[in-house]
This record gives sequence, structure tokens and C-alpha cells, in this order.
Amino acid sequence: MIKGSVLKTFDETYDGTTDNLLSRKRNNGPQETFGYDNFDRLVSVKSGTVETMKINYASNGNILFKTGIGNFSYDKNIRPHAVTEIENADGKIPGDALNTSFNDFGKIQLIEDAGKILRMDFAYGPDQERWYSELSHNGTDVRTTVYAGEYEKITENGNTREFYYLDGNTIAIKENGSIKTYLVFTDNLGSILSVMDENGAKVFDASYDAWGKQTITLNTIGLHRGYTGHEMLSEFDIINMNQRSLSRSRESNGRLYDPVLSRFFSPDNYVQMPDNSQNFNRYSYCLNNTLKYTDSSGEFWNLIIGAAI
Repeated sequence: MIKGSVLKTFDETYDGTTDNLLSRKRNNGPQETFGYDNFDRLVSVKSGTVETMKINYASNGNILFKTGIGNFSYDKNIRPHAVTEIENADGKIPGDALNTSFNDFGKIQLIEDAGKILRMDFAYGPDQERWYSELSHNGTDVRTTVYAGEYEKITENGNTREFYYLDGNTIAIKENGSIKTYLVFTDNLGSILSVMDENGAKVFDASYDAWGKQTITLNTIGLHRGYTGHEMLSEFDIINMNQRSLSRSRESNGRLYDPVLSRFFSPDNYVQMPDNSQNFNRYSYCLNNTLKYTDSSGEFWNLIIGAAI
């Protein structure tokens, strides 16, 4: 609350036995309800009484069907958990090929969309933590970012902002010599829903589907973080988990995640829970239960129990 006014309401209900999120409702929006299978995987999403998403799986955790995408194909003889082809029933996946390359440490160093004439280059320090990225269109810089722990310096279309991610869900932004502080509102996963300035005015507003696809309705501060606090590479419709999330202090080793396909680009290096058969699918995101777990590093998922801020 600010000045006696409620800025955000976010109601959630959980299963007391499994800790699965059963429903959520943000402000005056429709209530979403969620269904799960016997492997604790998300299988359905409803908005009100209308089913908006259905997901079918193989026993090994591979997604076989997802609403809006259609059927998924895999090559069991080469990489049995890596998607080789999708039906793309509703055209949600762009037709242009997305090219990626990684360095010797498995870190992303280039993302390129030839159809959009877009490319993004990444540079790393001797500790293999990222310190710089550059987005360009047809050879001209669009955005450059310097990373240093909880600090980012973003120059975009000639405008430079310095972001300081502070404790207590606070962001300080330095622009044109002046510093302003902002209050961040997140959901139970740490995804950024809204940002308010010192006067209680909204400067950022976004929503996310069950797999993390972001929809932004307001952004006057040039914020590029979102789902679980990670960097949103909206130009490529992917999420970069190679940095600290807003609510997690540990630096990640990092992978790219596609919230439309609901899969990672590359396999996980670790099997976190060997007694869970679903954890051997190293391309799955959070055991296919994105409303119960988060993956702040791209390597180790975290159990989420509790309320939003």
C-alpha cells in the first residue's frame, strides 16, 4: 500500500499436500486454474471456465503436445530429449531460423536471427561470468549492456540508464545525472509484475503465462528483466538465465530458455534429484512444473512455497 491505496492484489490457492499452485488471480483479472498429472507436471491451464492450454508428455518428461504449438518430435537415437521438429499449428514459432553459438565453457556467445537482421554478442571475464552484451540490427548497435553483479549499465537507442538492484525489491536507476528509486512487485516465482515510482505511479507492468511468456503493457524505464527476475531477450522471444535474478543472489552458469517451446536450448549439466525420473530429462524446465519451482541459475531448480510480494 502507498498513501492508503492498494497497488496490487495477487490471490493464490495451493494444494496442502503437494504444494502445487491450484489457482491465481491478479487484481480484477480472470482467475486462472491449473491441473497436474501423477508425475506432478503441469497439464492444463484454464482462464475462468475456458481451457487455454493443454500439455501432453511422454513418461520421460518430453513434451508431446502443447496448445498453440501442436505436436513435438524427437530423435531417440541421437539426443532423445532434444526437440527436432514441431507442428507449429498456430504459427507461434517464427519461421526464421535462430542461430546460436557457445564458447568452450558452454556459455552463449552469439544469438542471430537472419530474417530480422538481428544479432546479439556476449563477452565474459576470466571467471566466465558475463560482463557485456551487444544487440545490433543490420550492423548498427541497438542496445549494449554492462553487467557487474547487481549493477547494469544499459545504453539503448542513444539513452543510457544505470540500474542498481537493491535489497527489498527496490531498483535505483541513474539517468541524466539523477537517481530515482522504484518499488518492484513480484509474484510467488519472483517474476516482475509491476514497478512503481516514488509517487506510486506505475512505470512498468507485465504478465506471464504458466511457462513464462511475457506480455508487457507498460515500460517507461527501459527494464529488460521479467520472468523469475531474469533478462528477457524479447527480440528473440527467449529468456537468458545467465545472470543473477532479481530475487536470487547467486550468479548463474546460465542457459537459454524458450517459454513458448517450454524447453531449454541446451542440456543441464547436473541431475539434481536422481530419485525423480523426470530429472533425467535435461532439457525440461523445472520438472515441467513451472508454478512450483524456479531455476534461478539455469542449472539448479528451487522449490517455491509462499506468497507474492
